[in-house]
Amino acid sequence: MKQIQKHELSKAVSQRIDEILSLTKLPIQELSNLTDINPRSLNGYHWGTLPISLESALKICAALSLDLNTFCDFDKKLSLKKQRFTVKTAAKKEKTEKPLDKKAEALQLQQREKKEKDRQLRDQIITLVRSSDYFLYPRTLPQMVLDFSKNYQLNVTEQRLQAILQRCIADGSIKRQTTPWDYGIGYYLPKRTWVYFKNKKDLVNDPKKIFGYDWIRNSIVV
Repeated sequence: MKQIQKHELSKAVSQRIDEILSLTKLPIQELSNLTDINPRSLNGYHWGTLPISLESALKICAALSLDLNTFCDFDKKLSLKKQRFTVKTAAKKEKTEKPLDKKAEALQLQQREKKEKDRQLRDQIITLVRSSDYFLYPRTLPQMVLDFSKNYQLNVTEQRLQAILQRCIADGSIKRQTTPWDYGIGYYLPKRTWVYFKNKKDLVNDPKKIFGYDWIRNSIVV
């Protein structure tokens, strides 16, 4: 490969890129996508108005499966058959990877939206616990799930609600106590459950009030 002057290099690169576009039948934008080179820069190399960087030359070589010496040997023509096959394979790979990227982005967006909804639900329930009088009387998880959905439009599962209430118990906003006796679904499935209530003086100082609460079976287990 003969040495060329700096002012001739841009012209040689311009001709090489023109040759690549001609062989591959690609518009400049698609070649930009394949090589991951900014279209504006690639246009500059093509028209000879911008000196090519080594990084860009290597990107072109990688996209077309060329070694750098072959790309820079401006006295030799590129192989028509080889370049068409290489670009066709690269373009096919790009088309198959893009939908996967879109699916991954959509999944990430869904996960972020779900996380934000969960955060909002958690904050709303914690605010309700701390600022309302709902827990002046003992409440069970099934009872809360129904009430929250009906009265506050907060749709939450028992498991999720239990996890949120645990935070409120930890900071002292509410208390939790087991039911005074076993309640059951039907006659043969006894079930012991928890009740949650505000940390009020009369309930804390007189635990018998909890055990003496006028329990209604349907309000304990649904």
